[in-house]
Amino acid sequence: MATYTKLSSGSWRVQVRRKGRYVSETFLRRDDARRWATEAERQVDRGETPTKSRIARLKTFGELIDLHIDDMCDVGKSPRRSKAAALDMLQRHLGKCNIAALDRERLIRFGRDRAAQGAGPMTLGMDIGFVKLILAHAAAVHGLPVKVEPVDLARIALKRLGLVGKGNQRDRRPTQDELDRLIAHFDANPRQIAPVGQIIRFAVATAMRQEEICKARWWAIVEDRLAKRSNDDDRIFPFNHRSVGTAFRRGCADLAIDDLHFHDLRHEGTSRLFEAGFTIEQVALVTGHKDWKMLRRYTHLKPEMLHTLQAARAA
Repeated sequence: MATYTKLSSGSWRVQVRRKGRYVSETFLRRDDARRWATEAERQVDRGETPTKSRIARLKTFGELIDLHIDDMCDVGKSPRRSKAAALDMLQRHLGKCNIAALDRERLIRFGRDRAAQGAGPMTLGMDIGFVKLILAHAAAVHGLPVKVEPVDLARIALKRLGLVGKGNQRDRRPTQDELDRLIAHFDANPRQIAPVGQIIRFAVATAMRQEEICKARWWAIVEDRLAKRSNDDDRIFPFNHRSVGTAFRRGCADLAIDDLHFHDLRHEGTSRLFEAGFTIEQVALVTGHKDWKMLRRYTHLKPEMLHTLQAARAA
């Protein structure tokens, strides 16, 4: 049975006592209190834990993403770089989608769109995995009536379409000559607004993703290095990452550099860290990989570097 009390502030406190359970919430309007109390009683009857009003008001998938991030931060497990980038991507693609509308068909369409944008089978598989993680968290931790079955069905469909799977791991690394030619090409083009040559250097040095690079912000004043700030934007490279990617592809075409993707620069930077003698744990701190097994696809060391590493250890 629900009991309503009007507080001195004008708000309404509703208390629900049912089958030995007691819960209470405070609302600005009595109608809102009544609706919550009715649903709370139904949940108790079904043997469920009544959902807090703040959680019950969540309507979009983007709000579930924010809820997951807040919960993880509260327990000291804020998303690391790789997971944070994936959640940010999901926020852009599916954030405005109503939770009830996130069904099998919507997820398949999301998968097709991501594949059309260049996401490989392994990347898309991880994307779908993060969608399931967000929904499962909302259901398990907060008791929200969301289902993960549509995600499993969408994964099966995308796998049969060849869009989800292990994929063909790329081992393409740019040669130093290719990097030098690309950097010189962009530096010599006065019409090129984004400093793509500097971005290429930055990508190899940091092993950061294209999107992360265009979001990286200044943390100290660095004179005569990288790009100069031309406005109030505190990003190091205040440009759209898609525009940078387009410029990079155009530069490769102009120079007849075959089968080189911008993401291969991250591959190159990661491989150089291993060639310099860093351990998997140390490389993961730089690249943001939470699962060390994912780093195996980046450890395509150049044969001549094996002699260098052996000599370094012997010394």
